[in-house]
Amino acid sequence: MYLNASTDKLEILLGGSITTNQLQWSVSWQDVTSAGMTLPQSAGAGLSNNTTQVDIVSAPSASTTRQVTNINIYNADTVAATVIVQKDVSGTNYVLVKSLLQVGDTLMWSREDGWRILSSSSQESVILREFTANGTWTKPAGLKRIIVCCVGAGGGGGSGRRDAAGTTRSGGGGGGGGAIVWRNLSSSDLTSTVTVTTGTGGTGATGQTADTTNGITGGTGGDTSFGAFVIAKGGSGGGGGTNASGASGQGGSLVASTPSYGPYALGGATGGAGQSASSGTPSSGMSSTAAAGGGGGNGISSANASSTTAGNGGGLYQNGIFINGPTAGATPNGLAAQSNYLFFNTNLASVNGLGTGGAGGYHTSYPTFINGGNGGNYGAAGGGGSASVNGTTSGAGGNGAGGLCVVMEIY
Repeated sequence: MYLNASTDKLEILLGGSITTNQLQWSVSWQDVTSAGMTLPQSAGAGLSNNTTQVDIVSAPSASTTRQVTNINIYNADTVAATVIVQKDVSGTNYVLVKSLLQVGDTLMWSREDGWRILSSSSQESVILREFTANGTWTKPAGLKRIIVCCVGAGGGGGSGRRDAAGTTRSGGGGGGGGAIVWRNLSSSDLTSTVTVTTGTGGTGATGQTADTTNGITGGTGGDTSFGAFVIAKGGSGGGGGTNASGASGQGGSLVASTPSYGPYALGGATGGAGQSASSGTPSSGMSSTAAAGGGGGNGISSANASSTTAGNGGGLYQNGIFINGPTAGATPNGLAAQSNYLFFNTNLASVNGLGTGGAGGYHTSYPTFINGGNGGNYGAAGGGGSASVNGTTSGAGGNGAGGLCVVMEIY
């Protein structure tokens, strides 16, 4: 682990305030310059400060690389504590590890062994490893089992129909949200390394540039997988607008996921259909305990009147509290990480989580045409674009959000 610039440092903070005692930390490092390695090693120690960031390895001097050799964090409190170790790069924080430490546990990192937990009791301790891009998971020493959560990518929204004035034109349909799948695997079930693939969000359909032509279907969201052990299917793209409606994108399929169906697999939410009537509202993206769908785009009636609005982006639940998706209009994009409690535990949240769906494209005055909103990271779908008149490009669909894989390692 290296700090390569004078703006890089390592920090810790806790997931909540301590009960009695702050956690104790100790670290060691070596500096490397063009003249070679500085000896002896440097070391530091101190205490956490609840949810306030504490520097544990400061930034190196200019033209110096700081090589971290060991990190130890001991839970001296009287209750379990969640500890986060992060790298601060010019004020932007990148989480390296998030761990639940039981009383007396020590979170350790070394160049030789990576992250591990030294447990002082029979209670289980956990580390969350989060993949927002393709990567490789390596089985650590001392592992008992893992629980894997995979979220498929969201589908892209469809674009609206382009047609002559005096015809009925529909907005594009919203994309479908990705499936979310869990699996509990013992250490003995696992190979030494597992390839992790995170699905790419479905691309929103481009606006229709040909006169008297239906809109274009949005792209399908990619699958997220943890080897062959867990596969969460991506949502399908919303349909292009027609003279009747824009078809809803379907949520990630459970029958094609691994494991399929069951209480630990949830299909992605369906997107909203695009609408052509001048009265009423295009369908909103369905809300879900899984990944949310995108809203349908608004259309134009044969009287050249726009529907009253476009469909809202799908919302979702976090710990029983409903979080609304975005409304159509100026800010149609879904929000990221709105549901982060992915492991049936109201105390241990992942850094990344499910987003809300993108809203459909909505134009308030004929003939201005608006694109659908993008789905919020992770797993949410894009909204459908609005319809248009010949001579004007229709609204494009919003992009679906990418997939997510979080591995809970249990020691």
